[in-house]
Amino acid sequence: MCQFISTSANIYLTRKSGFKLQYKNIKTFYRKFDRSPTARYFPMTSLISIITTTYNREQYLGTAIESILAQTYHNFELIIWDDGSTDSSLAIARKYAQQDTRIQVIAAPHQGRGIALKAAHTMCKGTYTGWVDSDDLLAPRAIEETAAILDAQPEIGVVYTDCLTINEKTQVKGLGHRSQIPYSPDRLLVDFMTFHFRLFRHQLYNQIGGINSEFNRAEDYDFCLRLSEITQFYHLKKPLYYYRQHSQHTVQQLDQILASKSAISQALHRRGLSERFELEVDIVSRFFLYKRKHKEICSKSTASSPIFVIGSPRSGTTLLRLILTTHPDICIPPESLFFVALESKYGAVNDFLPQIEDFLNDLYNNNFHRFGEWNVDRQLLLDNLTNNQQLSYAQAVSTVYQTYRQQFDPTASIWGDKNPFHIYQLGKIRRYFPGVKVILIVRDFRACYGSVKKLVAKEQERGEVWPGIKTIAGLTHQWNQVVKIIEKYHQKWEQFYLVSYEDLVREPSAQLAKICKWIGVDFQESMLEFYQRNPDSGLVPPSQMVWHPNTLEPVGVKGINAWQDELSFSELETIELMNWKNLEKLGYKCTSLF
Repeated sequence: MCQFISTSANIYLTRKSGFKLQYKNIKTFYRKFDRSPTARYFPMTSLISIITTTYNREQYLGTAIESILAQTYHNFELIIWDDGSTDSSLAIARKYAQQDTRIQVIAAPHQGRGIALKAAHTMCKGTYTGWVDSDDLLAPRAIEETAAILDAQPEIGVVYTDCLTINEKTQVKGLGHRSQIPYSPDRLLVDFMTFHFRLFRHQLYNQIGGINSEFNRAEDYDFCLRLSEITQFYHLKKPLYYYRQHSQHTVQQLDQILASKSAISQALHRRGLSERFELEVDIVSRFFLYKRKHKEICSKSTASSPIFVIGSPRSGTTLLRLILTTHPDICIPPESLFFVALESKYGAVNDFLPQIEDFLNDLYNNNFHRFGEWNVDRQLLLDNLTNNQQLSYAQAVSTVYQTYRQQFDPTASIWGDKNPFHIYQLGKIRRYFPGVKVILIVRDFRACYGSVKKLVAKEQERGEVWPGIKTIAGLTHQWNQVVKIIEKYHQKWEQFYLVSYEDLVREPSAQLAKICKWIGVDFQESMLEFYQRNPDSGLVPPSQMVWHPNTLEPVGVKGINAWQDELSFSELETIELMNWKNLEKLGYKCTSLF
């Protein structure tokens, strides 16, 4: 069926945070785990550039810097790029720069790691370059041993090492999963094994055009994919890097998954493989390449007929969900990713009642998919799940939603789901729920981008960083996926309904009457009073209200053309050059090109 299967993506997607450590503990840590004497006799000639980008990492930045200063190879420069930190990270970096002339510190506005990395590279003077994350640790001989290979073997363009994973307290958890995956340029298409630590020839960086900052949070993966197409990689099988894993996961992982998917798609195109293979991705970022002519879709039957609301980010999915769930017959919980997140583990199990405690632990103990925001009583859910003689994954998922309905909206008879990420999961949704009714809401892409831009501009004021994709290219990828769904299903599948955000807010009663008729319920004007019910019922979880303040207001048209004031001419021109065909196709007239 598939050519390659990734088994380590959930490690790659772990976000880092934690506590500050003392340097005296780091020295002991190195002595315990790094005893290899090799490569220390190689001549130290080449200047090597090490880049560390940081954003609000005061807990670990000092120890990361000290691990670099402790290198046995001394001829290096350390470029620390502070990406607009609001904590003491910049002050910490400057303190070390005052003590060691090899350190340069640059303070810049917050723009994201990809842009920061790209900018930091313009400062590099070294023959070789490497990156160290601001909360990780570099083993003392990492630079010396990797540089020795590049010195001795000119045909090698990149050296990468094994890494040990450590926790918040710098306790070693084991060899990183990626370190155990054999390298090949083809395997790299679905497994990012060239992870940490990497040292590469700086001339190759320039040869491939450097960092593509559009792949924010996956820029290193895209970089390695492009390097693998022009040079040889060498795997130094020694754990010379300590990669810190953290227990807290965030929805920002979605951006990483989508950016990685886009990077792989572009690599397939560059390698002339896009016609032979198509890419499938699940929520834990396991990638599959299928030969197109052999791909089969298996069907899993279920009696459930839920409503799934989908659309690109900032297109009005939250608004539509709130309006629908205000109907007495419809219950749609807050956004969660558990259905797709746990499918890779439980989807193929015919009866996982014996694993029910594992399922519940995965459901309740992982913050990434945000199920905890539902506040579903665990014992009630356990009772409902075990009230089955046999339990398939589709039945379990349906039971979870039905338990939420039972607890918070017992008069409703229809359950539903709302999630913008499900624009990539429609095939999977249809396989598990053949009776599903899908409502796709589409909005002018310029308005979607304008909404994101406005949220990003107020990040410091709110004290919260927008967790979604911020770039025009990344958001275009998501919006184009919506257009593909429309072309595939609109007026071709009776269980698919298309509504535009603009029509919904201009004439809400008329549009909702049509939607309700299609669902099979009577339209009620009280549905438009969702904004009054939201504060009392907490329909939007408190943690998400910072991104949805308008849910406390009635439906209005002020957001339709707000983009005309929010976008610069260059942004508008870029958006319309990239999307004019699809914009015109959906009736959104371009203004900057004609």
